[in-house]
This record gives sequence, structure tokens and C-alpha cells, in this order.
Amino acid sequence: MRIEQGIISSTCAPDPVPWAAVLPTQYDGNTALPLCLFLHGGTGSHRDLIGLGSLFEAWFSSGALPPMVVATAGTGPLDYYLDFPDGSKRWETFLATEFLSQMRGRFAVGTDRASTLLAGMSMGGLGALKIAFADPELFHAVAVLEPTIEPSLDTATTTGRNRYFFYPGNGPAILTGPDRDPALVAANNPANRAIDNADAIRDSGLAIYIDAADHDTLNLMDGAEFLHRVLWDLDISHEYHLVRGADHVGASVVPRLSEAFGFLGESLGPAVPDPAAAGLRSQLRSLWEAAAESDPTMHRRYGRLLTAPSTRLSAGATKAD
Repeated sequence: MRIEQGIISSTCAPDPVPWAAVLPTQYDGNTALPLCLFLHGGTGSHRDLIGLGSLFEAWFSSGALPPMVVATAGTGPLDYYLDFPDGSKRWETFLATEFLSQMRGRFAVGTDRASTLLAGMSMGGLGALKIAFADPELFHAVAVLEPTIEPSLDTATTTGRNRYFFYPGNGPAILTGPDRDPALVAANNPANRAIDNADAIRDSGLAIYIDAADHDTLNLMDGAEFLHRVLWDLDISHEYHLVRGADHVGASVVPRLSEAFGFLGESLGPAVPDPAAAGLRSQLRSLWEAAAESDPTMHRRYGRLLTAPSTRLSAGATKAD
């Protein structure tokens, strides 16, 4: 395994953007490998990926992770992957366009959706989810750990429990400050993007993995659980892990990160038919069809268990019936 670094001149940022990429031993510059964009967390940079180099080397060597190129851009350390309204910095646009294009041009990687993955931690989890939900046809899978998302669809229902760490300077004031822009916050909330783009996300088959720590110091488990329920009511397939006893940092992060990248790696392979599951479905088929005649929710993956938190979500979920 080796690590490469460089800088990119961008129309989306005032200064050149540094980046780093992890290349597996199997990378020969000729055979196209999958590409994963990994979004760093708050106060981080492209150097975060360099610090994880030994983990990737172990995963590649053991076969726990199939060979792929993993690349991280050093975006604003606390810019929350925001496209600033004044156009001064457009991190979301940069990642989905210029950075993706540059990495595809520099390395021997697949240029199709099936070969393109997205991952992120904390602030990077927020960025990865909102980018993937905005354009699910761009990425094959997205996996996030402890994403920095709020458990609501609007600022009016977010309490101090989920905002106490937004101290002055910890993020753009228009997004995290006391007088933040409610419309901007809502537009950058992955739950709202899932509602607005539910049909496209379902139709794309985007593989989604969400991890949360149940003792997260920042209380980010609330936002992850909220998004899980939104996706459930929208009938959007996803994998959700709430890890008992885990915190935002600490010993649990490495095995959880391994699980997340394991999910991404598995998503690249073909689905393996399960004879036992097929047999059970066959046995129950006539009963299923009879129930479906009177209950249209039989055609959903998930049954509705909770009252939708808003009329916006109710409308979005109805489309999946």
C-alpha cells in the first residue's frame, strides 16, 4: 500500500485544496479499481486519511476490504461541506464534481456509478449523506459513522441537547450560529433531502449504511435514529447500527469503521441468492398475495410503525405504496 498527496486548484474554493489517497498493493495503474471518497470529520483534513493508512493496509492485506482507491480532500475543517450562499466556498459541489473528476483522471479507477463509493465520519457523515441523497445516481453506496445531523426537519424543533456543541466558531454562523438561516439548515439536512428525493433514492438502489454510538458525547445518536425512522417510513432500504456503549471517539471507532468499509466492500459484489429465504418466500407466497389484496402496504419493504413526524414525510412515504 502507498499514499499519494497533492493539491487541486478549484473554482469552488478560494485556495488550492489539498488531498490524499490510499492505494492498495494491488494498484498497478492499469486495472481500474473502485473509488471511494472519504469525507473527514470536524476540525480534520486530508491528513486524517493518512493517519488511517495502517488500518487500510491491514484491511487490504487480510482481504477484509477489496482493493480500492480511497481519497480525501482537505475541505474547510468546520465548514460542514456547505455550499455557502455567497459562493465563496462550495464544498458540496466541489466533492461531487471537481474532486471526483480529478481523482478519476489521476488514478486507474472506474468512472461509472457501480465503481464509486462515498463514506464519512461525524461532519463528514453529514456531508456524505447529503451529497448521496442529492444525487443517488452518482454513487453506488454510502456509509457513515456518527453523522452530525439534527433529529428534526426544521430548526424550530431542535433543542439545546442537539446543538450545545455549536459554540461560536464551530461552523458557519449561517448554519450553526444562534441566528442561523432556517431555510439553509433545512436544505442541508439529509432527512429533508431523503424526503424530497425519495423516489430517485429508492429507484437507484443506493446502498446506505448508518452507524451511531449510543453514548455519543454530542448526542448524535438522536439524529441518526431520526434519519433511520425517516428512511423507514419512506421505504428506503438501509442498514442501521446503534452501537451499545460506544462514544463519539475512543476504542469503538476502529471496529465500527471496519464494519462500515466492510459494508462498502460487500456492496460491490453480486447479490448471492439464499435458498432458505427463497424457500420460505415460496411457501408464504399465496398468503402474501391474499393479504396484498386488502393491504397495499404489503408491497412495501418496511411496514409503517410510527406516526410520520411531519406532513412532508407523510407525503413522501405515500409514494412508496
